[in-house]
Amino acid sequence: MTQPSPKPAALRPPWRRAPSPGTTLLLPSGGVLGSLKIWQKLLLISLAFLAPIALTTLLLYRENAQRFEASYSAYVGLDYLRVVQKLLFGSSQYQRALEAQSAQAETIAAQVDAWLEELGQLNTTLGERWGWGLTEKIAQIRYDWERIKNQGPTISALNSFEASQVLAQEVRDLMEETGNQSGLSMLPAVDIHYLQRSVIDSLPGLYLELSRLRNLGQYALSRGSLSPAERVEVSAMARRINQTLSELARELEGAARLNPGLEPLLEDYSRADALVREAYALAVNEVATPPRLTYRPSQYTAAFDQALEGLETYNLALMNRIERLVEQRIATLLAGATSDLRGHRPGPGPHLYPGGRGGPLHRPAGGPALRSLQPAPQGRPERTGAGAVGR
Repeated sequence: MTQPSPKPAALRPPWRRAPSPGTTLLLPSGGVLGSLKIWQKLLLISLAFLAPIALTTLLLYRENAQRFEASYSAYVGLDYLRVVQKLLFGSSQYQRALEAQSAQAETIAAQVDAWLEELGQLNTTLGERWGWGLTEKIAQIRYDWERIKNQGPTISALNSFEASQVLAQEVRDLMEETGNQSGLSMLPAVDIHYLQRSVIDSLPGLYLELSRLRNLGQYALSRGSLSPAERVEVSAMARRINQTLSELARELEGAARLNPGLEPLLEDYSRADALVREAYALAVNEVATPPRLTYRPSQYTAAFDQALEGLETYNLALMNRIERLVEQRIATLLAGATSDLRGHRPGPGPHLYPGGRGGPLHRPAGGPALRSLQPAPQGRPERTGAGAVGR
């Protein structure tokens, strides 16, 4: 008689199976959790819920601190740009004073020396600490300026024109590098973005083109003739100037749409725009077009000098406005998150310590202090007029 086959063992349901070796530590009846008291278990649960909150708070703190650091770095870049712009305008004024054999040439040269010294101090106390890498560019500008100054009245008009153009291009390159290294050209505020683009790129480029057109036209009128290549170059410069004026108008209109408080800048720009258009139209009509050049060089240069002074005045007003906007941005960050920023040391550069909600900032020696920390537009006093460059 055959034995019946044994019945297969019934499978145990999952909830009745024996636990795997690694999970007994978490069971309430044994392991770590089983040995904890109730208050210890509650503490673990609280920590589990508080961990993401603490992480979120830390991330918000770091983001706010980075915004503050970026805004202050851009503010330091504005101090650089002020001095570099003075160098751009001062070197051009010096070349024009030498050309006119004016007694102001020595005064302008002394001002440029002082601005170079100020720029060197800024670079030593701030730029090198922030690692911007501008030392070599500043040294090259100083070297070229000393060469132009030492030659003085002995240099020919053509060589003076070429040397001043090389120096002006180096100064413009320094402005662009300063905007990039300081983060001013990358601030997320769109209205500041439009204005800084005008100050760092469009206006210096327009100033250089206008200076070149002035010098080239004057040189041609003094000779009484213009070669075909020079005639093409004058026409090309006039087209580039017209294009830059249109770009400037678009940038300022875009900033004014975002910030209605910037509309007065459009009125100031319209006056500078009219002077520039009058000057380059003179170059086209009296230099590039006629077969014989009979226009008086003194009248030609007077129109261009007036346009250059108008650009200098407008550029300084634009810098004042950008500085106010950056100050307001820093003040907003301080007023909104003073507790997060208290004691924060932003980066390797100058350290700022908020002194209370909306209160003053304290800084070590060698770093620029903020002129205004209130959201209201209280920045540096406006500097206008053609002589503002030397102030």
